[in-house]
Amino acid sequence: RREMYCRKNPCEGVKKRPSANRKIKDVLSVEEFRTLLEHELVARDNNLREACILAFYTGLGYKECKLLEWSQIRNKELRYHRGKNENETTIPLKYSVLNAIGGAGEGLVFPRLPHMTQARHALIRWCKRAGIDKHITFYSFRHSFAVNLLMHGANIKTVADLLGHTSLKHTIKYLNYVDSL
Repeated sequence: RREMYCRKNPCEGVKKRPSANRKIKDVLSVEEFRTLLEHELVARDNNLREACILAFYTGLGYKECKLLEWSQIRNKELRYHRGKNENETTIPLKYSVLNAIGGAGEGLVFPRLPHMTQARHALIRWCKRAGIDKHITFYSFRHSFAVNLLMHGANIKTVADLLGHTSLKHTIKYLNYVDSL
């Protein structure tokens, strides 16, 4: 069946250009996030609002929120391992954040968190309802966490550790964003 093989790579010479209509994820300031929370997130019975609150104040991503267990929250601290980082990251949690996510329990913290696509559509509607004209995705809350820390004087190494970055080169992009603001 050699006649089924291509003799030439059909992708040879093809260059991928960035899409002109590609949207860049924005970040929310603390004030914008508070405005967002003043409006109702109309979504089916799920944990999206609570997960967004936790992501904004801890820098967790969607998958980490989806897999987060109550056993990782102890003594008003969130403890988790992120990606390739072997060290355990510990983030202190404010009482208001603990209260917003529901206190304590067993098993998954957000057992009803919707699929990423459903979450994205719900976030678009939520931002529109709040009058926030920015391209916000779930991952924007992680970006917002990092940028807000840096804007309020946090050390870049501390931010890198909290985000679970193994190298500062991944955290530098947040500094560039702060400079542009």
